[in-house]
Amino acid sequence: RTDADIQRAVGYFRAAIDSDPAYGAAYAALADCYNQLATVMVGQPTGENRALAIASAKRALEIDDQLAEAHAALGFASMYNWDWASAELELGRALDLNPSYASARIWHGTYLSIRHRFAEAIAEAERARDLDPLSLITQTQVGWIYKFAGRDEDAITQYRKVLAVDPDFSYA
Repeated sequence: RTDADIQRAVGYFRAAIDSDPAYGAAYAALADCYNQLATVMVGQPTGENRALAIASAKRALEIDDQLAEAHAALGFASMYNWDWASAELELGRALDLNPSYASARIWHGTYLSIRHRFAEAIAEAERARDLDPLSLITQTQVGWIYKFAGRDEDAITQYRKVLAVDPDFSYA
C-alpha cells in the first residue's frame, strides 16, 4: 500500500491492457489502483486519480458488465465523490455479482457507516473480516467502522489484532 507499490501495479495493469485491450479485469484492477492513490497516498492528485478510476471502471464495464470488481471500483469512487445513490447502486451490484468479494463488502460497510447506518455497516465489516482474515487493511477498516459506530472498545481490540500481526502497520 505504498505509492511505489501501487504505481508498479498501475504499470503492470497498463501492460496487460496494452497486450489485450479487451481484458476488462485489468481495467477494473487499474480503477482500484487509482482509487487507492486518490484515497490513501499523500501527495497524489486526488481529483485526477479519481477521474482515472472512474474512466477505468467504466471501460471495464463496457467490456464486461458482470465484473464485480469494476462495479465495486465505480461504487468506491462514487462514495468519495459524494454520489450516494451511485455508490449504493454500484456497491450493491458488485455484491450481487460476487457476495464473497471482501473489498466490496468493506467498502459497502464504509458507505453504510458514512450514511450512519451503523448496524448494517458493522455486519458488512464483519463479513469482510471473515472473508479476508489475512488482509491487514480490511481488518483495520473493521476497526474504523467500529469507531465510527461508537464501539471504541471493539475498535481498539480490532486494531490490537492487526498490530499483533504487523506492529508497523500504520493504518491500525
